[in-house]
Amino acid sequence: SSGINAEWPLRPGDPRLYHGSYKEAISHAKRHLRFLLVHLHSNGDATAHRFAQDVVCTYVFKNLVEDNLLFWSCTTEKAEGRCVAESLSNAKAPFLALLCYKDSQMRMVYKNQGLKSVEEVIAELTAAIVENEPHLARQRTRQNRLSESTSSQMLMQEQDAAYQESLLRDQERARKKREEEEAMRQIQEKEDAERQGE
Repeated sequence: SSGINAEWPLRPGDPRLYHGSYKEAISHAKRHLRFLLVHLHSNGDATAHRFAQDVVCTYVFKNLVEDNLLFWSCTTEKAEGRCVAESLSNAKAPFLALLCYKDSQMRMVYKNQGLKSVEEVIAELTAAIVENEPHLARQRTRQNRLSESTSSQMLMQEQDAAYQESLLRDQERARKKREEEEAMRQIQEKEDAERQGE
């Protein structure tokens, strides 16, 4: 497993991070119905460094994250990290939380605080994913159905608009034809009247 820099975020080759604020990560997870894994680190804490090195920076953790999750990480030395720690039950680094959109809100479906082996963390995370994936799958299906019905409504509206446009064009053509015929008739009548008057 690779080591970790005192500077955060992780280096290339470590798990791929979501680049954006915590709020943006939550919004992205909600919109795309994905799990969000939050990791809080502390640069000044030896336990946090061990957790980062022995769990977060391992190949097996990276694979799990990149196959299934959005991964957001921050140090508690940063103001945003402190705010997130407070919002997640006053979490202390090292801390992991798995969030997902459930019952119309983002809920924490797994958390780990303190040292644990990578095997334990992977097993617990996997169990939480397996347990909660059906909720997300149902919502994705519902979202797809909604977008399909919206698409078909839009198609019907477009077809209706095209039909109305075509109808107006036909009516306009018929009106012009009637006007031309009326003008021709008047010319014909005038010519007839002139011939009779000769």
